[in-house]
Amino acid sequence: MARVALSAALVAAAGCAFALPGTKIESAAASPRADEDLDAPVQAVQQGSRSAGENGPRRLVRWRELLESARRRGELAEISGRVEQRARDGPGDAVAWYALGLLRSAQGRHDEAAAALSRADSIQRDDAEIEFRWGAALLAANRSAEAHKPLSRAVELAPEDAAARVALAVCLAALGERAAALEAMRDLPRLSPSAADADRAVKLARALTDPFRGLGAAQRRALEPALRDLERDAPGPALSQLDVVLARFPALAAGHLLAALAAERLGESLRAVDELRKAAALAPELPQPHAYLAQLSARDRPEMAALEYEEAVKRNPLDPAILRRLGEIDLDRLGRASRGADWLSRAAQLVPEDAGLQILAARAEVTAGSFSAARERVGKAIRTRLGDPRLLLRLAAAAYDERGGAAGQAVREFMTQCIEGVLKAVEEVDPENAVARGLKRAVHEG
Repeated sequence: MARVALSAALVAAAGCAFALPGTKIESAAASPRADEDLDAPVQAVQQGSRSAGENGPRRLVRWRELLESARRRGELAEISGRVEQRARDGPGDAVAWYALGLLRSAQGRHDEAAAALSRADSIQRDDAEIEFRWGAALLAANRSAEAHKPLSRAVELAPEDAAARVALAVCLAALGERAAALEAMRDLPRLSPSAADADRAVKLARALTDPFRGLGAAQRRALEPALRDLERDAPGPALSQLDVVLARFPALAAGHLLAALAAERLGESLRAVDELRKAAALAPELPQPHAYLAQLSARDRPEMAALEYEEAVKRNPLDPAILRRLGEIDLDRLGRASRGADWLSRAAQLVPEDAGLQILAARAEVTAGSFSAARERVGKAIRTRLGDPRLLLRLAAAAYDERGGAAGQAVREFMTQCIEGVLKAVEEVDPENAVARGLKRAVHEG
């Protein structure tokens, strides 16, 4: 078991707030001025010759881009009057009321935003974007019970929309529907979420599977001395404290988890396993007992470790660290490249900023024969880092490390191509970069 302080991870998870996914990330660049941006949506509203099916979705996107651009530039006040007038002039125009709802959300007037978006929904039924924004506004207004219906409908209408799924999960969590919230996010890695939505989902899933979640004040106070001992790397006193706590609270799963950590640090592996088994039986919804059992088994029994990690993933499908460890075991220990590539791809989708994980996932895909997937992954990783030599060089360094340990010629050649592509992107920004030049020499010499 890794000697990482479990207590720190638990405390971090317990303090995680439920962030609201209120803004989808758009690829369009910001336009120069809000007044200029306003013309195109206004003209679209005035065009009556196009059908709603052809023009409606594009108009919604255009308004969303406009208002987000104005918000970033601090120019909402410059367009607010015209947006409000458009809604007054178009009582039956769903897009006008949608735009007003977005404006009110950007202004922090969430109840008014919800009212405007409700009006838009009454005019244009079963539009996934309108349902999503309406539910998000209700969530922001702390009206979770009311938000459930439009957010559920948004996911039903657009099941591939990652942002809507995260918003629904936040709503369900606020309503106390823990299992349903996790289930709503289970397939999120396959939906290519934005970095912001992935981060929100990971944090929410961590909070929902926090072993300290729901503990009473007396139980928390009882565990605090042992936590302090573990944090100062004193497992002996910690285990003595935990023996007392568990005599008082024998069904306290978090106590058994901490006792397992202390026992492992003392070299008492049998007791560590026993405590983890007890924790798993007492709290079958928690992933941690299975993840820690997997860590204990990983060195000598990789098959058992993989099974335990899979049990952990069933309970929290959005833990990048667990997904990565499971993928590495399948890829490097058990020779199951396709399975390893799947787990590592899920992990990489959840932490796109992790250069090493992106390259590891690409190696798994190449090993599994999925060259196109690997090329697409590396290409995206390069594009999202363009203009930043520091981030690009991290990607190149990760590829260089994988190249050095490559077991096959296909992986080595792929990583060489990856490094060359990254270094080309660096040279376009900083042609005299010494690190890039040194890495380029090392690749050609090695």
